[in-house]
Amino acid sequence: HPTKQEMTDDFDHHTNTYQIYSKDLKNCHEALSTSDVINWKQHLQIQSSQPSLDEVIQNLATTKFIKVKQTQRILYITPEMAIKLLPSLPETKNLPPGYSRPKASNQECFKSHPWMLPTLPW
Repeated sequence: HPTKQEMTDDFDHHTNTYQIYSKDLKNCHEALSTSDVINWKQHLQIQSSQPSLDEVIQNLATTKFIKVKQTQRILYITPEMAIKLLPSLPETKNLPPGYSRPKASNQECFKSHPWMLPTLPW
């Protein structure tokens, strides 16, 4: 993601991007509510692959009187690439060798609905 020095335009939510992962939601809430971590006065994006962070972000937005817009995006990756990139995940160790073709997708899941990419505030 961009460095804080690059985040000079408060209205550029493409540059003002934060990527978040946390094993402990309480610590995540504390870190996000610290003003040194995220500049909540900017239009920004918070990207995460953890649906559990939704509640943390919603609670912070409520306490800071910020409007949050959430969207969901789906990342497709082959099992081999998942094994290569994420060898520590237990799910990847159970994938059959040579499996590279994804199953047919349910097109319904591609419709837009709220989830985990907030942009603030509009």
